[in-house]
Amino acid sequence: AKNKNVISVTSTVSQEGKSFTLMSLAASLSLLEKKVIILDLDMRKPKVHRYFDDDNLELGISHYLLLKADAKQIIKKSNFPNLDYITSGILPPNPMELIQGGRLEELIVDLKQHYDYILIDNPPIGIIADAISVMTISDINLYVIRADYSKISFLETAIKARDKHELKNLYFVFYGTKKVGGNYYGNYSQGYYTEDYNLPWWKKWFSNT
Repeated sequence: AKNKNVISVTSTVSQEGKSFTLMSLAASLSLLEKKVIILDLDMRKPKVHRYFDDDNLELGISHYLLLKADAKQIIKKSNFPNLDYITSGILPPNPMELIQGGRLEELIVDLKQHYDYILIDNPPIGIIADAISVMTISDINLYVIRADYSKISFLETAIKARDKHELKNLYFVFYGTKKVGGNYYGNYSQGYYTEDYNLPWWKKWFSNT
């Protein structure tokens, strides 16, 4: 949507398909020739870099928030058309305070001058409270609910967060719904702190470009 270009993705707990949803959205938008950048704000358990076969976290969003790097230094070019990313960087002792410090908003204003969409990978809201701060400044917040996994109470958590923080731009994404024949979309089934990666699907998105 016009002027709705900052999109954050979160969930209640791990294993609900949050990052899978974000990466799929990034791939789709970039294939539509939109310039996209991904920000990994899940600093306690970063995973965006793994989708790009990038194990270097020596420079990322945490360094920018700590005033140790500028925007140009932390932006990385992917091997895919129209798609850049910023890794989490090192884990700071106070990620929530850094996110709330105002410098993140400055970065987003800067990125808006160069990208059509800014996609933010937030930590699960039921585990880490950092996500709420980002959700208040995002144009669109996607809240992932996984079929046959998420509990009814997870929806209640999301609704309470929406009402408490007056989030008027919260949308639910139902992940893992069944196809005809009983097979599931997606393969996101690992834990928040023990996650393994099986990512061939990601590169297949671009096999015809």
